[in-house]
Amino acid sequence: MKQVANMTGTVGRVRRFSILVVTGNKKGLMSVALAKAIDARTALRKARNRSIKKLRFVERFEGGQCFTTFTIKLIRRMSSWSGNRKQEHQAFPHVLASPKTQPVRTEVDRVGDREELRFPQLYMDGRVRLRKPKNPPFYTKLPSWEKKLKEMEITRNHRQILE
Repeated sequence: MKQVANMTGTVGRVRRFSILVVTGNKKGLMSVALAKAIDARTALRKARNRSIKKLRFVERFEGGQCFTTFTIKLIRRMSSWSGNRKQEHQAFPHVLASPKTQPVRTEVDRVGDREELRFPQLYMDGRVRLRKPKNPPFYTKLPSWEKKLKEMEITRNHRQILE
């Protein structure tokens, strides 16, 4: 259970509870659900009801626990593993290839005329990201700014002359 409090200008401190519920029967039937509510009891009830709807069966290896299966799958999703995974290696990754030890081509004369070296052209199918120009400050549109520029025009290069 996690309690989060936000301060608002009109209401003041507003509390909210977030509850993660894991249910199961220790025989392979399990579910996980998350619920949020203003009241802790309401959040607990909502999380329990959601977890009942999400029940699923997980096969266990030789009647044992399935924690290792879940952790390996979660770590694989978070870190994007890739490689050769055989049962002989107990599903641990095996390096199939490694980067070349030769230097990367950077000279223009060794690169062909038809080869494209820019990243957007290679990996974004020729599309280029739109970069909007930076907006000028608001005061440049005011008449007082024009007046200031006219006043500064007299002393425009005086610092360079004095140095």
